[in-house]
Amino acid sequence: MLQSHIVNLENEQIGGVMSLTDEFDQKPMLISVVPFSMLKNHVGKNVGDQVSTRLPSHQVAIFLTSSQPQVHLAKSYLMKNFKLSKREVEICEHFVQGLDFAQISTECGMTLSTVRTYFKHIFAKVDCNSQAELMRILLSYSSSFQHIH
Repeated sequence: MLQSHIVNLENEQIGGVMSLTDEFDQKPMLISVVPFSMLKNHVGKNVGDQVSTRLPSHQVAIFLTSSQPQVHLAKSYLMKNFKLSKREVEICEHFVQGLDFAQISTECGMTLSTVRTYFKHIFAKVDCNSQAELMRILLSYSSSFQHIH
């Protein structure tokens, strides 16, 4: 099915995104197909020459990404600058992945009360007062691939 969608990309205006599901763990993936029908400002054979090169319309770039992208925190930076412990950084990682307190307690093997205590310490160290503010701060110290829609 995918091959027929790619082969039919004859029109340079066509491209798109479709969802795929892994047959084993059912995690949805997004596949983006972007045709390279025209490359502008391509560097030619002579260094510095700017040329516009027309390529056959069947050349495409294919991007396969998770529909639930992983956020990767700058762990060492958070530990050094906010004095977070390894356990606090682990909790922050689960938090930015979208887990709630109950899910974090299950994932980390601790009680919900302990998770709340960790968050109080994290809030104090990061100097924030809400989960939204903590999320904003943590995401500013992260790297993630954002899927382009």
